[in-house]
Amino acid sequence: MTEKSGFFVSINGDRKYSADDFGRMFDGVISDGIFQNWGRGYQVAKGSGREIIVQSGRAWFKGHWIENDANKVYALTEGATDGDRYDAITLRVDKTPSVRSAGTRVIQGTSGGGVPQPTQTNDTFEVIVAYIRVPRGAKTNADFEVTDCRGRVGAQYAQWAQSVMQPKQIALNNKNDFLNAFNNDPNLKRVITRGNNLGRVMTPAQKAAIRNGTFDGLWLGDYWQYNDNSCKWIIVDFDRWLDYPNGENQHRITVMSDRNLGIDNIGESGWCENGWNGSKMRRDYANGMVRFATLTQVFSMSDFRTFPVMEPHGYENTGNAWERTEKDWNWEYPQLTIPSEFEMFGSYLVHNRINGDTHTIGPISRQFSYFRVGNPIPTPGESFWLRDQISKDYFGLYYGDQRRITWAQWTEKYGVRPIVSIGG
Repeated sequence: MTEKSGFFVSINGDRKYSADDFGRMFDGVISDGIFQNWGRGYQVAKGSGREIIVQSGRAWFKGHWIENDANKVYALTEGATDGDRYDAITLRVDKTPSVRSAGTRVIQGTSGGGVPQPTQTNDTFEVIVAYIRVPRGAKTNADFEVTDCRGRVGAQYAQWAQSVMQPKQIALNNKNDFLNAFNNDPNLKRVITRGNNLGRVMTPAQKAAIRNGTFDGLWLGDYWQYNDNSCKWIIVDFDRWLDYPNGENQHRITVMSDRNLGIDNIGESGWCENGWNGSKMRRDYANGMVRFATLTQVFSMSDFRTFPVMEPHGYENTGNAWERTEKDWNWEYPQLTIPSEFEMFGSYLVHNRINGDTHTIGPISRQFSYFRVGNPIPTPGESFWLRDQISKDYFGLYYGDQRRITWAQWTEKYGVRPIVSIGG
């Protein structure tokens, strides 16, 4: 076996490295797969006619990165007259000297056959992102059936990329050693996911670890659960507001429920004149810990801290009856709120709607670290409100049935997922 190392400064060309050498740096650090929270994660959807759309995404396979920042459209062939057909959408890395590229492609199946299998050799490697059943005689995609294969068990399917910063990938006998080695480094708390049960209630030792800023024994994804039937209060960030205006300069964690805690409407009849800041739900929940029994079972009232949220306090009407432009941004300091689109998904897809897609003024947002490193939404089938105003009487909504971001009228009732800031 040849011993190799790198990278070193090249003097007169005596240290040369290949693309494979560069990709090898990430072996054992990033597993092959799709980055779940980048773009739309290569989600496959129907377009018009016979079109199938592969949405934006980024992936890492066999030491090579793949990125698509826009929709890629494929027009499938009509259904055959003698039987159903399955076509597959794949992510493919082709290292053969004549190709040396990677991306998505369509493998067309045969009439009456099964799902086409991907090629997996040393030089050519591909995995299935989705497959489409094209029924006999189908003329448009109205009759097509799309099956999402991302994260599905099986070597032929595209997995979600994982990193060494997600210790599920570390052998159990090494896991605790790994975590203990970095336990007192607060900077790593935002990039390592563990997911341990921290107990029924927050202990004095845990409070001290938050107060002194070491966060000893606490990691992203760790949670408190009062009993088997109650929700989990998951740690989704550390020291999120430490450097914000009037952030009390106090160490704290951010926790969020792993499921909806009831349903509610954001506002009442009429237009929302003052945005989220002026909504019924904002007023009801600003100091609303007592509304959620499990919060006060797990945490003491003295544990809750205010946290700064920049919110618009005024709007200007536009020529479009649907839209207004946000203005008069000011800091507010609630003790409890619901998440925004950016905090959950790292995007402004629906929030920009209110400003005509010219969102140039507003807060500097930060996605919750738990979601930024690629963790999925807990209990993803539930729909819940986001605090982004979309129009005069619509707010952002995560629509669980379709796993997408949309909006709904603020008088409608949808799920509520509280977030709170906990200090020591």
